[in-house]
Amino acid sequence: MQQPPPSPPALQPPPKNNIWAIVEIECLRGVNETLTVKEIGLLHSNCMDSMIFKPPQTREPKESFKHNDWIRKNLNGFVWNQGNAEYEELPKILYRIAKRFPMLFTKGAEKVKMIRELIEEGRRVLGEFQGPQQQQQQNFQVINLDDIGCPRFATITAPVVRCLFHYQMPQSFQCALEKASRFHYWLENRNNSSGNANDLATANTAAEKEYYYWN
Repeated sequence: MQQPPPSPPALQPPPKNNIWAIVEIECLRGVNETLTVKEIGLLHSNCMDSMIFKPPQTREPKESFKHNDWIRKNLNGFVWNQGNAEYEELPKILYRIAKRFPMLFTKGAEKVKMIRELIEEGRRVLGEFQGPQQQQQQNFQVINLDDIGCPRFATITAPVVRCLFHYQMPQSFQCALEKASRFHYWLENRNNSSGNANDLATANTAAEKEYYYWN
């Protein structure tokens, strides 16, 4: 009697809403043209937050003047000395976000790298080192939305919110909270579609090397 073909492996289900969130950032350029965070936008199914950060140094680097002037006029409207949250708090804030939402999505390889490094710095600053058992039980992911086919935020039609700073600015100016809300809407709707399991299986495959184990 012919044996039935083996069942295909089960696809990983979508992440539960209580463990994943979107984190988006708006930046200027700092020393050696590296990214300097000005705004963080966090969006989860049941909460949202936005913070604007003071610069890490008072004087804007000369090598970044031209680049930042273009960003200011064309992308997000931020000036160097703007902000209300201390920059030194940024790593600790991101680490606490990662503890609360261990699956974080953002868009762009440069931002993924930066967020990972800041989370790791926050862990070191707070001194929260983990033993082997905790290391096995808790892990964090920072997943690049580009790896699962997410389109540019401006092409996503969705109900959005903007931060207080960008609320009355031209719509062409990018707001981290607005981008987070658009990406969250896109991902949540993909989660509810028939293709979602494949998408998230792809996401987890793409993120396999992006697991963050705190040790």
